[in-house]
Amino acid sequence: IGSVQAVADMTDGSGYVVLTNIPSRTLIVSAKGGGNEVGFAGVVPSSPGSSSSIDVFMTTFKAPSDIANNNFSQGTDGWLLPNDLIGAGGLEKVSIEAHEEDVGPGQSGRRRHRHRRAQSSLNDYDLMVNTAGVEGQTSVSRTFNVGDGVTEVKVRYRFQTNEVTGGYYGSKWNDFFFVNIRTDKSDSFEFQSRVTAAMNDFQPTEFDQTTGEMAWEELSLVLP
Repeated sequence: IGSVQAVADMTDGSGYVVLTNIPSRTLIVSAKGGGNEVGFAGVVPSSPGSSSSIDVFMTTFKAPSDIANNNFSQGTDGWLLPNDLIGAGGLEKVSIEAHEEDVGPGQSGRRRHRHRRAQSSLNDYDLMVNTAGVEGQTSVSRTFNVGDGVTEVKVRYRFQTNEVTGGYYGSKWNDFFFVNIRTDKSDSFEFQSRVTAAMNDFQPTEFDQTTGEMAWEELSLVLP
């Protein structure tokens, strides 16, 4: 069960789109407005032939933070977090974790070590967005000004889901995630870099079957 794409353009400002003949599987919706607004959402239609609806909340650019904290050395300062930080069962939706480089297929039985990257010599932390036991989406974002001479912005990310270890791979229950980099210098899709993906978009061999973890990936955006 891989990805199938459908595109719908709206020009009347209604903000309402109807998609028909959608199978009962995870449906991922991404939207972009004429003013560079973006939104992402997902839903699983209850059954073939039934109707389901989903609200996609659009967000604009926020005021840039003046806190230099792209590397989480100051915790979550300068990051926009969910209003409710605690999910079901008392689990934190967002937390700062020590970086682990050796993750992904075949790594769960090996001794892990902290990996210090050259660009983060004084600290090495990651931000974890946890959706275990959480109904609906959880997201974090950051708006910042780039320095003089910067021509590219990069984000490292990785995906982990207990639906792999729970035996749901290949079913309609299909955890998904979004990573998005964009600039206010252009409202063109050309200057937006994003990953919109779900568990079934990947091969089983790309997951650690014990932990449901994938290896690190990198997303980059060349600035205009």
